Amino acid sequence: MRNAAAMLIAATLALCAHAAEMENLVLGLLMEDAGSPEDISDNPTAMTVNGVLASTAGRFGRAIDFDGNNSNLIEIEHADKLAGLEAFTITAWFKCEGVGELEGMSIISKRIGHQNGDAFNIFLWGGGKIHARVNGKGQVIGPTVIENGRWYHLAYLFDANGGDMATRLLLDGQEEGSNLHGDPMTNADESPIWIGELDANRGFAWKGALDEITIWNVVLEEAEIADLAESGLRQFLSVDPRGRLALSWGRLKSRL
Repeated sequence: MRNAAAMLIAATLALCAHAAEMENLVLGLLMEDAGSPEDISDNPTAMTVNGVLASTAGRFGRAIDFDGNNSNLIEIEHADKLAGLEAFTITAWFKCEGVGELEGMSIISKRIGHQNGDAFNIFLWGGGKIHARVNGKGQVIGPTVIENGRWYHLAYLFDANGGDMATRLLLDGQEEGSNLHGDPMTNADESPIWIGELDANRGFAWKGALDEITIWNVVLEEAEIADLAESGLRQFLSVDPRGRLALSWGRLKSRL
């Protein structure tokens, strides 16, 4: 009985941890509906599909397929919760089809144009390697050459007080690189966020699938990132506390 009670307490604590994480989710895109994607975070941000996007099999459920044409992308309106961040974690599942064909492909970017409201960018460049930067500097370039047709999970972290680990890039849970960054926060401007491009005119259109894109206003622990990669955003969708407790209990038993 004591063991059962201890496990119940642990599951309850895990539930509380998930609730705290949800409060820090400032953008959560399930990418289920190519025609009308939604932000599942509290106080959702409005967005527009520019052009035409397609639905495809995702890492979880459905994903959105981008065809490499920069007329076809997602534009997310400015929101105060997405600007002036002292810390963040950006995560995404992605699958490329354009490596070797397109030199540059962007997953997510917040800017108006080059050196204009440039807050953060994650894109492929230099033969299929991931580049990530904050405010146009402190760039981290991953050593892994991305392959077409394979799902990858990335996490990009920024901590203004992180010293030589102020920016970090993880790929499938493994460290790809880190860098110093001297700025106290991301640029606090009114630039939109682009999914599948660097900005409206750059020509770094994504070719391939994108799934479960998130932005958190804290630096997540590696275990939290791994849990997000393994279980996806749907773990946060239950509004019934009993459902969340059962989820935490099930995970706990599976790890005993």
